[in-house]
Amino acid sequence: MGEIDAEMSAEILTEMVRRDGEVVYSYSWDGGAPGASGSHRVYEFEDHYWSSQDGDLSGPFSSLEKAVGEIPAITDGVTSLDFTGEETDEVVKKLEVDAKPGHEVQINGSWFRVTEARELEPIENS
Repeated sequence: MGEIDAEMSAEILTEMVRRDGEVVYSYSWDGGAPGASGSHRVYEFEDHYWSSQDGDLSGPFSSLEKAVGEIPAITDGVTSLDFTGEETDEVVKKLEVDAKPGHEVQINGSWFRVTEARELEPIENS
């Protein structure tokens, strides 16, 4: 049996984390131009956290907070934010809002609109 090099090991681990891990955080944005969109996901796998942004996997991290890092502000390009295991109201309280009034974003499956006061208000029937 041949040796497995470091690059192949990293590819195997990345595949396992993405296939068998649970996404516990995701943040997506659309910059409105080709190449200006993306997402950041954090997976829980084998009691550790793994961060994936623009296809690159990093980790392991000992906590979700360390894997996420600083939670980005809600800007006009942000389309969704999901935190598994956190109540939506608690997530909304933590967010800095730097988007224009009227911008809509999905948080934990519920839709919110930015108000004139730069706060997030739930959109009814979302």
